[in-house]
Amino acid sequence: MSARPTQLSPLVRTLRHVIFGASLSVGSLSMAYAADAAPKVYHIAPSELETALSQFGREAGVLISYGSQITSGLKSRGLEGQYTPEQGLNALLEGTGLQAVADGNNGFTVQSASVAGAPIELGVSTVVGDWLGEAQQTNVFEHPGARDVIRREEFERVGATSARDVLNRIPGVNAPDNNGTGSHDMALNFGIRGLNPRLASRSTVLMDGIPVPFAPYGQPQLSFAPISMGNMDAVDVVRGGGAVRYGPQNVGGIVNFVTRAIPDEPTL
Repeated sequence: MSARPTQLSPLVRTLRHVIFGASLSVGSLSMAYAADAAPKVYHIAPSELETALSQFGREAGVLISYGSQITSGLKSRGLEGQYTPEQGLNALLEGTGLQAVADGNNGFTVQSASVAGAPIELGVSTVVGDWLGEAQQTNVFEHPGARDVIRREEFERVGATSARDVLNRIPGVNAPDNNGTGSHDMALNFGIRGLNPRLASRSTVLMDGIPVPFAPYGQPQLSFAPISMGNMDAVDVVRGGGAVRYGPQNVGGIVNFVTRAIPDEPTL
């Protein structure tokens, strides 16, 4: 007994045709993209970048997306030779600072090129965020008040080896040696404009313009015992009422120790 052929319903026959047609479409698209990705010969003359990209897109059969703000004013060196679409587009963008990124749908997006991993060399930045500014001799003449700046060259010329040696060379400043009999002998004691050196809390000590003590409005000399003048580039002293900008306790003045810049090469 022979088997009778199964009669397919109209719906099943329709679905078979749709699925078969879809598979043919996908296959044809893949074949078309493979054909487009094959190397071609291009003859694109040097011109405006947008003009060159438009011509390349037509000849290569690919979609190229980009913003006019990144291509405006740029020139292309042109393209001559046999390339795949990706190779040709990158060659066309050479020297423009742009790069092409494939989007996976027979298209490319042009964007700014980023050089990953390249070292970035930063220049010297000077941040001035206080009213003292830089401790330069010229600033003394521009400052509204009594001010003295002793530079490192002066330290070396007079043989100053301690902060006390430097402070005693500034008019109106008295920094006596500690005699070991007082409770403040572990601190740097100095007096400005006639103040008792034991009352150094009436003056503020700064390091590069920043208060360094634990209690800048109470006992500013606490954390400032011995310092190394080898690390200092200048000592900046402001005397008088102008120093009140750093707090109400500054009836005498301010002593600002300016550290040396980090050298580019090892030094002795």
